[in-house]
Amino acid sequence: MSKAKKTRQEKVIADLRRRLQSTSPSLSPDKGHVQQVIPQKSFSYVHSSAASVTKNYSFQIIHPSLLHDLTKTTVITSTIVFTELLLYYLIQTKAITLPI
Repeated sequence: MSKAKKTRQEKVIADLRRRLQSTSPSLSPDKGHVQQVIPQKSFSYVHSSAASVTKNYSFQIIHPSLLHDLTKTTVITSTIVFTELLLYYLIQTKAITLPI
């Protein structure tokens, strides 16, 4: 089994804990008081009317073989989902009975 990945917040807390231990070696997590650090999220927006806005447009060309594969996958998936919904409806309305 693979190890669970740490979230960004857990990585920040672990990093702060390591820094705290390296600055004061006498204070260990078992003995000392470790605070949970929650990073503050802030957003600032400065609107400058003098700033020029440049727009970058990128058009990607879809390869015909890729378009064919995507179309085929979409059709097959849609057919499967429609069939499942139809069977579910027929079983719920008791138009089809399953032998138990």
